[in-house]
Amino acid sequence: VSPATATNPNNYRIYNNGHLVASYPYRAILASGNRVVLSFAGLNLIPTAVTLTLKVTNVTDLAGNVISSSYNTTLFTIPDTNPPYVAAVQVLGKRLLSVRFNEEVLAASAQIAAYYQIYWRDVPLMTVPVTAAAVQADKRYVQLSLGSDLTLEVYYLLRVFNVEDLHRNRIIAANVTTF
Repeated sequence: VSPATATNPNNYRIYNNGHLVASYPYRAILASGNRVVLSFAGLNLIPTAVTLTLKVTNVTDLAGNVISSSYNTTLFTIPDTNPPYVAAVQVLGKRLLSVRFNEEVLAASAQIAAYYQIYWRDVPLMTVPVTAAAVQADKRYVQLSLGSDLTLEVYYLLRVFNVEDLHRNRIIAANVTTF
């Protein structure tokens, strides 16, 4: 391929189900005669664990022939290697919380109450016991039942660990959220 056209990052686009993905390559490096390595900004915008399409346009061979539309696309998948994290916490009642994760979680791990700890933010020795955890139908929400009432006008810390997503990526370092 022509180095001048192969190294132009504007000649590469990624699609998810026919829709352009918002992350564009900012660099294209010709690694060998016919292999290009793309670097992306905003990798978190590229979906994982789904089949994506890479479309190449305006790339030419050394004779100046533009790549044929019959050969300018390929399918690929980026594996999910990131653990889930708490995206939001909502107080549903004095003894009930809703925890929303950024992705679906595995019920076998997310329903273990011991994987959730609640502390007063300003007095860490004050804790609220989590007595039960129930994954909701969409697998992103977990309802936590509490062993004592939450106190009004107190900020709490929710510490979550060992919860896994559907690809078995586990929260190793505790995920801490203030609510």
